[in-house]
Amino acid sequence: MPPYVGRGLSIGVGTESTWGTAVSRTVWFEGVSESMTRTVKKNGSATIAGGAGRGRRRHYIESDMAGGSIELLVTYEGMGILLQQITSATVATTGAGPYTHTYKTAATVLPGCTIEVVRGDGTAEVFEGCKVTKAAFKITAGGEMRCTLDVIAETSGGRVSAGTPSYTTSRDYVALHHQAGTFSWNAVAYTPKSVEFSIDNAYATRQLLGSKLTAEPKPSDFAKFNCKLELEWNSDALNTALTADTESDGAITFTSGAKTIAFQIHNAYIDAVSDPVNTVGVIAQSVSLVGQDDGTDLGFAVVVVNAQASGIAA
Repeated sequence: MPPYVGRGLSIGVGTESTWGTAVSRTVWFEGVSESMTRTVKKNGSATIAGGAGRGRRRHYIESDMAGGSIELLVTYEGMGILLQQITSATVATTGAGPYTHTYKTAATVLPGCTIEVVRGDGTAEVFEGCKVTKAAFKITAGGEMRCTLDVIAETSGGRVSAGTPSYTTSRDYVALHHQAGTFSWNAVAYTPKSVEFSIDNAYATRQLLGSKLTAEPKPSDFAKFNCKLELEWNSDALNTALTADTESDGAITFTSGAKTIAFQIHNAYIDAVSDPVNTVGVIAQSVSLVGQDDGTDLGFAVVVVNAQASGIAA
């Protein structure tokens, strides 16, 4: 039997109405990488009586957990179902073609989603009760924008025969480096070498008596919103803003024809600036910003303009 190969990695997602109840996968994505797995942790029994020799006589299952990470390309269309899971947003859609879809972080915690991983040309695995605990959107000069999701799941149904993913033309509208505008913060426009927006929803597993599986993951801390920039150092304005504790909204927009995708970090302050002199060439500057919730702008948002009437369809 020939070995399986990774070519054909696909990710299917469906929104659950009840956490932990698997649903059909309605939107499919081409995968860059994945590490989704079901982990069964086993322990040796605490008894010290042992067996006839020097080994333990028995073991038990401590927990049966599932989850991992998924990496995808960011597209101008078809990302809505994931953006909603990342932000817990009630999607606001305006316009009549093109449409504007706003995904703003919310206090609401969504039930979660079902994720199917088609593992190349091998088998597939369906994970239910999935929550996106962390997400990062990153792009560097010369590259495509990537989205990395860290997922906690209730469980999986084990390996099964792979189905056939149903893609749409949305997968062809990838956000590219040369489509980026400037990053604006505190009334100044910056041209970065790379930019990364991240959100940490701080979901945690909850193992209770009566089950090897987790109960529905809940937030264990405040959500965290961050933005990291790599710049060419040409000013001390950001160092000044660090010590002055300046706050401002930050945003960058990518544009392809009539389609746009904007990433926003709200009420952001700088918590680190670094620009060491270690080359005869252009000096690199790295900047880290932290978003905050002011009751109206809730820390992080993604605003997408495209031809889709639905903010969560493919």
